Amino acid sequence: MDGTVVHYDRLFHRLARESFGLPAKVPVEKASIRAWLRSQTNGEEKWVTLQGLAYGSEIRSAEEAPGLRTFLAGCRNRGWELHLVSHKGELSACARKFPLRRSAWNWLRSVGLVGSHAFAAGSVHFASSREEKIRSIRDLGLCLFVDDLPEILEHPLFPQRVERWHYIPRGAPSAKSAVAFRSWWDAVGFLGR
Repeated sequence: MDGTVVHYDRLFHRLARESFGLPAKVPVEKASIRAWLRSQTNGEEKWVTLQGLAYGSEIRSAEEAPGLRTFLAGCRNRGWELHLVSHKGELSACARKFPLRRSAWNWLRSVGLVGSHAFAAGSVHFASSREEKIRSIRDLGLCLFVDDLPEILEHPLFPQRVERWHYIPRGAPSAKSAVAFRSWWDAVGFLGR
């Protein structure tokens, strides 16, 4: 979900400026914000707190990935059953415990991604670890899975029969044996193949 369905770059940037004095010149991208925060005193703690805020109480300001709805509509038009499988703990790791799954669920509902136009209510699955996420992919009998993390797609337990699509909006190296695409608009083009 995080990084594929939801984009946080602008939200991270705003929250880091407001809460931790991030200079405006730091690029509006997660990796740059994380690097700057980690370079500060107690930087890792600040980064974890920022994640808790963005994924928890402030998720309402996060952005839906551009082109996602067009891609999902294309999948539904082909009669595909859609599932969202995310490894997201119940609570944030920072000192103030934010209810991450409930916040994510509320965001999905508020933007209309749960319902007849995207994911059915029973097709949103949260896992507490990467391994649990991979087991869910297997147990659901999925035939295709999209992720932004090569660690998931290349994991030794990832089911071999599942086609792998790697969403890499920043153009990082793609996972081995995966269809790579930089935007959901690009992914729509792969649906007809």
